[in-house]
Amino acid sequence: MKGKLRICLMSSWPSVHTHYWLNALVRRGHEVHFLLPHQQSIDLGALPEGIRLHRLGKSPLIKGTGPLLLSLELRRKLREITPQIFHIHSVFAVRGWRMLPWALAMSSFHPLVLTAWGGDLLSTPEISSSGRFFVKVALRSADIITADSESLLSAAQKLGAAKEKLHEIQFGVDTETFKPEVETGQMRLLLELGGGPVIYSPRAFMPIYNQVKIAEAIPLVLQRFPEAHFIFKRRPDHHSEDNEAEVLKIIETHGVSNSVRFVGELAYDQLPALYALSDVVVSVPDFDGTPRSVLEAMSCGAFPVVSNIAALHEWIQDEENGLFVDEPNAHQIATAIVKSLTAPDMLKTSGSRNREIVGKRASSNFWFGKMEELYYRVATSGLERGK
Repeated sequence: MKGKLRICLMSSWPSVHTHYWLNALVRRGHEVHFLLPHQQSIDLGALPEGIRLHRLGKSPLIKGTGPLLLSLELRRKLREITPQIFHIHSVFAVRGWRMLPWALAMSSFHPLVLTAWGGDLLSTPEISSSGRFFVKVALRSADIITADSESLLSAAQKLGAAKEKLHEIQFGVDTETFKPEVETGQMRLLLELGGGPVIYSPRAFMPIYNQVKIAEAIPLVLQRFPEAHFIFKRRPDHHSEDNEAEVLKIIETHGVSNSVRFVGELAYDQLPALYALSDVVVSVPDFDGTPRSVLEAMSCGAFPVVSNIAALHEWIQDEENGLFVDEPNAHQIATAIVKSLTAPDMLKTSGSRNREIVGKRASSNFWFGKMEELYYRVATSGLERGK
């Protein structure tokens, strides 16, 4: 079975991952429906053209009936759309989804594809017994389960997912766009970076990403490299104003504001320049899957300083093409950054090696082709079940 599919995607918004997936589906000619169980006011202007939007999540008249109402809405909407594939990205992508797996199980729709994100498998089951139960329900309900690393797939299996359902699917990197040979002069001038080393933190302002610890590392790095500049990126999704305020307070308290730049949401074609002008990219979350931002940085030749998490050991060898931080505190982060900046040979050789690794293993065209194969396989299985 090949050709155009009618696919219904349910995920969070705004989200760079959701935008990427919707855009890829539309570009490949599929009929794409986007289910958004979120009734609050959200800017949907950035949705790719051709997406058919459906919103769920009516306020229940009787307290405590929200999950049942969501289940009934979900079942009704899926009967209207009659998709060949129902694909959910992240079990707990939106705070209000906490009971979604129960609603999902009640909807009993097949074929169902579930893409589990890091928090679904590494955090929620550890901090919440009910969350652990609902994750298990979701994993059991799905026909296909994808994740972006072997470590996440292993975590899914430990939670009861059948091995034959599990598939590694990366979000992928557009290696034709994210490459070292891009013009960076304008971006450097725009951000007034001068000629010193540049350290970029591309992750969101949320506690799990330890932006506060990175901010605390800045004065330690400046002691060795006073001409260095740090860049933080504000994202419209997954953003904590309190976390950003804490970062700003640290920067002001230490008097390093002149060495720090904040950038807002950038056009997609501007992102490669930001990575390519960076000597070091820092990503030190408490837990994670395979962060696409790190792979994009590697594709552009930036040197990764990252948390010592299992997923990234599939891509990085310590002190060869990156450095791991065992404990994301200011001292270890600063030590790793300084170590990388004082090893120009390591920076140079890692740049070409990382570009090669990403090109071979993380191309977005390659991985979306793999995902399409799974779509066609499970859609065909659905037809056979319906006979």
